[in-house]
Amino acid sequence: MIQTHPYFMNDKSWYTYDKATDTYALTDKAPKKAVESFEKFMQERKKPYDWFAGMSDKEFSDFVDAEIARLKQDKN
Repeated sequence: MIQTHPYFMNDKSWYTYDKATDTYALTDKAPKKAVESFEKFMQERKKPYDWFAGMSDKEFSDFVDAEIARLKQDKN
């Protein structure tokens, strides 16, 4: 299964996001697993590569469908 977002984003109380600066920060509520996920996310985010280059058409389609579903759920 394709994960559509890093683990630390599973709970909105674990992180903050500043849209103006496009930056994430963890809160003091983030558990160790979320901290590890955040650190990995930040390392990966700095790499200049095509996120979708290694995906098959089906994997990419599944990823897009999952992201759309997640975004709809976040709106509610």
